[in-house]
Amino acid sequence: MLKINEPIPELDVEFLQKKRRTDSKYSLYVFYRGFHCPICKKYLEELNEKADELDALGVSEITAISSDETLIAAKTRDNWQMYNMQIAYNLSEKSMQDWGLYISEKIQENEPQFFNEPAVFLVKQDDNKLVYANYSSMPFARPRFEDIVDGLKMMKENDYPARGTKFPS
Repeated sequence: MLKINEPIPELDVEFLQKKRRTDSKYSLYVFYRGFHCPICKKYLEELNEKADELDALGVSEITAISSDETLIAAKTRDNWQMYNMQIAYNLSEKSMQDWGLYISEKIQENEPQFFNEPAVFLVKQDDNKLVYANYSSMPFARPRFEDIVDGLKMMKENDYPARGTKFPS
């Protein structure tokens, strides 16, 4: 598990389109299971709809990340119309482990051999330190982006710091 207010690990991925913006206060990393996951499709569509609101709150860099291969990642971007974010793919198993992601093995024909389970991370862009983390071991019960938008508004209005900084040793 990553620690709040600590730097995030390197992300070992490739990008279909890279949209790095240096004027952003935060980066949002959304790890999804892959094209085989219908819940991921709905979730990323919600994220795509919230991109402008997130941008207005300082989250100009949004990255959706999976272990899908190049052609599958391109198919995901086009079929799911994910044009308001960066698409990262070929996430390595080592990178999954470095980020503390839950990893699943194939149980259905349309799944890859192994893949990461969902996670969402909000990172301060100036120092690459983690502000918010949410891990899931299943495809369901993910944080709603509407709630993340509301939380960012509250953080901005109240100069609210990252919480959860006491981590078991």
